[in-house]
Amino acid sequence: MRILLLLSAVIFATAYGLRANLNEPSSTGTEDRRWRHRHHHHWSHRHRVRMARLRAYRRQYLKWRRYAVAQRRKLHGYNVRYVAGARRVNSYSRRNAYWVRRANANARTANALRRSHSYYVARYRATRRSCNHALRRWAAAANHTAKRQRYYYARYKAYTRKATVYRRRYLAARKSFHVRAVQRKRAYALYSRYVHKSNSWAKKYNYLAHHHG
Repeated sequence: MRILLLLSAVIFATAYGLRANLNEPSSTGTEDRRWRHRHHHHWSHRHRVRMARLRAYRRQYLKWRRYAVAQRRKLHGYNVRYVAGARRVNSYSRRNAYWVRRANANARTANALRRSHSYYVARYRATRRSCNHALRRWAAAANHTAKRQRYYYARYKAYTRKATVYRRRYLAARKSFHVRAVQRKRAYALYSRYVHKSNSWAKKYNYLAHHHG
């Protein structure tokens, strides 16, 4: 009788335990759901961060690309002014050299005629008392030479003034040319910087867009 009571108690406890285990939710399933939730949240956060970085890189690329395009439009004006300045410098330099050569040639002629005039005057004074005919001839030759000397001297002065004018224009044009050259150099440097920035951000964007890690 006592053995039957013990067996009944064991069977009852075993059945009660099995029913409790069947009604209790599985701890392993709950942990699986929690792991999947954390894993999904983790990858969703990384995806948002990646998309945000992609948008930021694209904005930076478009920004520096716009700067580069705008600067490239300005480069045309700098190039036009630079070429015009170079042409003015060359033109004024050639004109200045031309008038300098002509002035120097006339100066040489005027100096030679001055020496010739002095010679004729000396001959005139030496022969003044010897012969009236010779006196008139040497006087006419001296006066003619003096007239030519004054003519060439006047041309020398005129050519010197023209050379001075073109010399001043040449110096002003050369100064303007150097200013244009500096402006052009700075403009190209700024354009190169914008292109470099644009390419840098484009490289970052492309790298991030093709690498999912």
